[in-house]
Amino acid sequence: MTKNSISDLISRIFIVGMVILITSLFLSGIMYVAISSGDTEEITTYPHSLTLRPNGDSGLNDWNTSGIGILHYTFVNETISDSNTTYLKRNIGGHYASESFNMTNHISENGTIVNVTVYSIARKTNNTPMVIGLKIADNRNLTYIKTTDSKQLTTTWDTYSYSFVLDWNDTEWTWEKIDNLSIVNMGEKIDLNYTCLTQVYSIVNYETYTSTTNSNPGIFAILPVMIAIIIISGIIYIWKPDKKRY
Repeated sequence: MTKNSISDLISRIFIVGMVILITSLFLSGIMYVAISSGDTEEITTYPHSLTLRPNGDSGLNDWNTSGIGILHYTFVNETISDSNTTYLKRNIGGHYASESFNMTNHISENGTIVNVTVYSIARKTNNTPMVIGLKIADNRNLTYIKTTDSKQLTTTWDTYSYSFVLDWNDTEWTWEKIDNLSIVNMGEKIDLNYTCLTQVYSIVNYETYTSTTNSNPGIFAILPVMIAIIIISGIIYIWKPDKKRY
């Protein structure tokens, strides 16, 4: 190998090295962009509901009972309404009076609470106009009662409901507040017309979320092929025979 050949070989090695270096830097930039902007986060929302039923009296028990039982909550806590078999009725003196019930706690549910919907199955005893009020309260302090617009009753057992987006303090629901929930029903007595209540329950509507990162391979799919082509081309360029000069 002549001196010129050695110099030419060194020059070629230098040129190939610079090409590989510059290409590597270029590809590193592309890889950085692919990594930083190619991944996307997908959030999936799952709706859930939890039904709570009365499991105790919570201090406001002004109505009379109809049927077999002592504790007032046992007259309205059945899974399927028993209509006239057991119910409460507002038939004592005074215009308005309330019944309040502690509700069962949640177990292991978690997530963001959307609202709490209160349900009462009620009726009146004759055609005199009469209403029922659906309320919520903190069972640790029944002075914090949040009320709603009253519902006009009919003489048949109908379901009345109201959705509370916020709690009794007009703040967002938490699971601790769910465990302190008390349902309050306000009833009337007008002459011989009574408010009757046969079932009470509430449904907690809440959401859970999952986050999934989707990777976009982009340049990574062809990167090994590109590197192999560069290396092979460099080897061929370095070791190719010199052209004869005339």
